[in-house]
Amino acid sequence: MKPLTLITHHYNGHDRVITLLDHIASFAEEIRSKLSIIVVDDYSDESQALPQYDLDITQYRVLTDIPWNQCGARNLGVFMSQTPWALLFDVDQHPRERGIKYILHHYEQLQPDTMYSFRVSNYYDANDHQALEVHPNTLLVPVTNFKEFGMYDEDFAGNYGYEDLYLPVMWEMRGGKRIVLGKEVYFDDVGYKTSSLTRDIEVNKPIAHTKILNGSPKPKNFLRFDWARVNHREQLKS
Repeated sequence: MKPLTLITHHYNGHDRVITLLDHIASFAEEIRSKLSIIVVDDYSDESQALPQYDLDITQYRVLTDIPWNQCGARNLGVFMSQTPWALLFDVDQHPRERGIKYILHHYEQLQPDTMYSFRVSNYYDANDHQALEVHPNTLLVPVTNFKEFGMYDEDFAGNYGYEDLYLPVMWEMRGGKRIVLGKEVYFDDVGYKTSSLTRDIEVNKPIAHTKILNGSPKPKNFLRFDWARVNHREQLKS
């Protein structure tokens, strides 16, 4: 079994996925051979197959139109992962080769109750444009415990924001820990932003506050949409 799955997702970002995969394909073979990659197309306007790479890639497509469904897309990637660890990141977050190498060299020493974050270069918050050292939604998670503790809450799907802020609160309420892994910068933000969708937090903000006041309950009812494996004849459903 490979130790690590890289999980990313996009909406109308096929070219950006190719840029990311070109980047990962440049890594040393000893690194690439230990990686599985899952790409989730979150109901883009057009379904497009990915080019052939010397990489273990599986692509899924969400078939239900849900704006800001990154929580569902990420949950789908985790459910499909067959490795002990999964690294979730946006398509505009490019992992550095030495960062992936560090994870592969140390994953057996990582704690199964801990969710790991990473330092990133050139990252600015999409709302207030403030520079941030750590991306809140680039996460290395233990797959088994991530499923058990609750994963992303899909109550936030359909509107912008707070799924990435609620997750760590809920995780810690279940007894999980959070750590920034390593001392170096292991990701580069390459500057993509989804400009065609409204970034209005006013719907999800009270949802998050209510959940926290109620003890940060474990999410439920995952994968609230139809989905399919790209280039796979059988449509799969939640």
